[in-house]
Amino acid sequence: MGRAELESNVDTIKATGQSMIAATLESIYEMNGSRIWLDRVDGEAELRVERLHLNGITIDDLYLPARIRFEVDVATTLGMAWTTGGVMDCISVPGKPVHATMGSVWAPCEPNSGYYGRAENLSVRAVNISVAAIRAVAGIPEGESNPFRLLSLVSEQSNLTFAWARRVQYVQTILRGGPPRTDLVADTLHRDLISGALSVLPNTYAHAIPHREVHGYVGSRTMDRALGYLREHVAEPVRLSDLAVAVGISGRSLQYAFARRYGVSPMTYLSMMRMEHAHSDLVTAQAGDGTTVALVGARWGWSKPSHFAAAYLRRYHVRPSETLRAAKRNLTYQDFLLDSSLRNFYNMGFER
Repeated sequence: MGRAELESNVDTIKATGQSMIAATLESIYEMNGSRIWLDRVDGEAELRVERLHLNGITIDDLYLPARIRFEVDVATTLGMAWTTGGVMDCISVPGKPVHATMGSVWAPCEPNSGYYGRAENLSVRAVNISVAAIRAVAGIPEGESNPFRLLSLVSEQSNLTFAWARRVQYVQTILRGGPPRTDLVADTLHRDLISGALSVLPNTYAHAIPHREVHGYVGSRTMDRALGYLREHVAEPVRLSDLAVAVGISGRSLQYAFARRYGVSPMTYLSMMRMEHAHSDLVTAQAGDGTTVALVGARWGWSKPSHFAAAYLRRYHVRPSETLRAAKRNLTYQDFLLDSSLRNFYNMGFER
């Protein structure tokens, strides 16, 4: 049947047995509708979680020496994970793949979304943050319709990844010495951790800096005009200077505004938009319609098929030719992704 133990006011959580591990994971991570299967257990596998609390944020060190499969219908919080051991392959709904190995910083999905996949001997340091806390620190007024979205689930900038890992370690070191002595210290650590989370993965919210106190602040209407221009000209050659003239501000201000709000430059944001269009063309292709990888890449701004293929592989962790073949076979994209992801998983040396 298994067992679960909670020690030191939920500072340490332990569980053994398939049903108890699954129930414990669902309970501590608020995963609604989760299903977890243990495919292989090293001896009597024991889930171990050390949990620290900070003004509603939880910071966990998790270790599970087993191979598991999982499906999660809804994850209600933003889960930021730093892999310290093992490997995980998962796919968020609706179809963003994540391949996480040692040193990766990633999120399995956006808040209030689901994901599924497999993990092997997973060891992670996970920070779980509510959307309400993110909105408060990012300065989003209550009631404003501005949903939080992640533009990427994996950090691809090594300096930000390293900075995030060190930030989490620093906060853990302080909390292990006991609760912060003053509300000011707790609030500072809380805001620092959330602003760090917003900086490591590109997203639709600004960093935790009051807008009107920032020199060169670019307002939401100007940003809306910039995004509208990019959408209208997404299939055309666009330079930073073109965008700056269209919205009436300097290129430098645009660079700063996009970095602050989305974590990427305007041209990188445009490239991401084009890649989403290219991805859509590939997954909706039909047998006999003449769609090729080269044509799709050229349509969305890649003059060399090899450059498009490399960029697509970095973004989706599968080759565009594989996506196209699956579409023409009428294989659903989610089924194809999971099959491809798990084949890559086993190709890394793990036996069934």
